Amino acid sequence: MNPSPTPFVNFDLSTIDWKVIIGVLAFVVALITLIYFQWWRNRRRFSYEVISNNLLISNQSEIRDELEIRFAGEVVKDVRLIVIRLINDGSQPIKKDEFQGQIKIAFPNATVFSAETVKSNPKNLGVEILIHNGKEVCLTPVLFNRNDYIQFKVLLSAYESMNIDARIVGVSEIKPLNKW
Repeated sequence: MNPSPTPFVNFDLSTIDWKVIIGVLAFVVALITLIYFQWWRNRRRFSYEVISNNLLISNQSEIRDELEIRFAGEVVKDVRLIVIRLINDGSQPIKKDEFQGQIKIAFPNATVFSAETVKSNPKNLGVEILIHNGKEVCLTPVLFNRNDYIQFKVLLSAYESMNIDARIVGVSEIKPLNKW
């Protein structure tokens, strides 16, 4: 009794039609490339970057005991100047009517003294910056074309953290800017 031959024992690479295999692989690669670039072209993102976060007075007690900072006549401690940039780093413009309310930057447990624009691209971006309850900086919605940004500074005390929130059509959250 002879064992039955296995089907792969006599496998010969010369019987494969390599033109068909290469054609199928080329089609799959082209399809993946097309889907990726279509996604990239329609990508919607809105990001932020903390440009600087500087404590204006050292935490060393010998300096803090001798130096006093006042804002609007009141003594303030742990004063920081934070510079933030918001940018449309996606491929699609974000229109004013695609915002559901203002962009809010909350500073829990901190007191915001002032906030103002440092620069913007384009210069006529027209974002209005408001301080709400001394705890939030709010920016009015405007058209942000691709690579449009606003850079603004916030003077505050007792800073611990920052939360940025906005509801924008097609953007799930405002994330830190990716620098590749």
